[in-house]
Amino acid sequence: MAINVFIVKEDFRIIIKKMDRIDVDDNFFKLREIANQEQCIFISTLDDIGATLINELQLDEFKEEIQKLSKRLDVDQKKLNQLKSIADAVDTRGCQYIKFIGE
Repeated sequence: MAINVFIVKEDFRIIIKKMDRIDVDDNFFKLREIANQEQCIFISTLDDIGATLINELQLDEFKEEIQKLSKRLDVDQKKLNQLKSIADAVDTRGCQYIKFIGE
């Protein structure tokens, strides 16, 4: 299983960029669990079977969560780097959203 990730316009339908898929594996579930413990609301609620949206107003907090979790040694850094790459791909001047869609 994987989560497909897209940068989309504010209508949620027009895809600006397709990002790398996030593998849903034990490391993903561990990341979500640790994010929940650390009160990282956006990462802890990434839905592996549904859809999750992060808008440009939430983007700074999402990046802060990534930064906070990157200091932990028990978190899959590759997955965090992938999330950072996704967050960095958003053009905050263009009403863009990150759309995570679980399979």
